[in-house]
Amino acid sequence: NSLTEKKSTPWYIRLLKEMTGPFALLLWIGSILCFIGYFLDMSDMSNLYLGIVLALAVLVSGFFGFF
Repeated sequence: NSLTEKKSTPWYIRLLKEMTGPFALLLWIGSILCFIGYFLDMSDMSNLYLGIVLALAVLVSGFFGFF
């Protein structure tokens, strides 16, 4: 008797799953909306900063979850 080896999921699929969880998708949507708001009114930089922070939060938490 021998056990068959389970096929492993490729690393890029596992990373994509980390970046597209339910809460991560909400943060991505918020980030995109902040970038759209910034490009509609470029006089206020707060939307740009918030969009960058949200995107970085998803990326950092996704990489930590991946490793």
